[in-house]
Amino acid sequence: MLFNIAIIFIVALSLNWFCERLKAPGILGMILAGIILGPSCYDFISQDILKFSSDLRSVALVIILIRVSLSVKKTELNKLGPISVKLGLIPIMIETLFISLFAFYFFKMPLITASILGFIISAISPAIIVPEMMNLKDTLNQNKKHIPTILLAAAALDNLFAITAFNTLIQINQSHIGYYYSLIKVPIEIILGILLGMGSGHLFISFFKRHHVRDTKKVIIFLTVAILFLKIETILPFHVSGFIAIIVMGFTILENAESLAHRLSNKFSKIWILAEIVLFVLIGAQVNLSSLTSLSLSGLLLIFIGLAGRSIGVFVSLYKEKFTFGENLFCAISLTPKATLQATLGAIPLTLGLPHGDLILSLSVLSIIVTAPLGALGIRFSKKYL
Repeated sequence: MLFNIAIIFIVALSLNWFCERLKAPGILGMILAGIILGPSCYDFISQDILKFSSDLRSVALVIILIRVSLSVKKTELNKLGPISVKLGLIPIMIETLFISLFAFYFFKMPLITASILGFIISAISPAIIVPEMMNLKDTLNQNKKHIPTILLAAAALDNLFAITAFNTLIQINQSHIGYYYSLIKVPIEIILGILLGMGSGHLFISFFKRHHVRDTKKVIIFLTVAILFLKIETILPFHVSGFIAIIVMGFTILENAESLAHRLSNKFSKIWILAEIVLFVLIGAQVNLSSLTSLSLSGLLLIFIGLAGRSIGVFVSLYKEKFTFGENLFCAISLTPKATLQATLGAIPLTLGLPHGDLILSLSVLSIIVTAPLGALGIRFSKKYL
């Protein structure tokens, strides 16, 4: 199996390098590696690895949540809050609505399944947006409009909303108790998740103030606790949102121990290099090529209808703000790339045996293939002019 893993990493890193040389996001190369080495082509990836793909994707999701939680400060949100909140919520809601209605009418999906697809496809990718905005933030250090910071905050809120909504809809779909009970559970889960995250964050800070521990071990402890939070609904007798708890724990550490948060963030960015390869290779390995090719035209139409809805949402969010049309357009372009959550969440409906699970996975991968390069290249070129 070690030889199998070594070949996977060599192929993934090689194709990653090749895509980056073409000025395209390297994650496309990793997905391509998974497709080539997976059951659809050469069937090289060991079944022992594929058996744990769901758990490995869960770990990648935890790392994403932690990185998002450590990227935006409360002071920045207070300063830029209204714009960031609007950009983080309005575009994703409109895009989800457009995608859900299209899937409901043209793919004949049940409405709740179409909504699950909508929230998967509509989430934007921190893996692409965060580094691009951090670079732009350094370039525009004298710019008073703080557009990169606004977009970073919007990306964090967008992902948090998408994950929470996705998790809620999955629970409703899987629940045998009824929709109303499932909906009542949601605010309780969120409140308890916030309390758990805040309490854990303060305990984390307090413990490491009293006991000297290397940052690497702090990261291991943080990651372990976060994974436990993700599985907490199966451990505790009452309902708690592990997703919310993870983000609030990171947010609490950032607000109360900023230097510690930045050191942890740097460590997690290095771990993400490994997690990114595992995540995107495994998502590629699960792609059914025949399904992907059969829905190319209708799938592309769904993706671009969703992006049209997102663009409308961006311009609505920035209406009456003191931005130029070019800056509004740049914000719309910057909030188009899909990759991270599509790779993490796209296979879950198939794993759970939901109807149209294979179609949802194929559309998730197609959205990455289409929007990741368009979005990344769009940001890099448009920032010079807009």
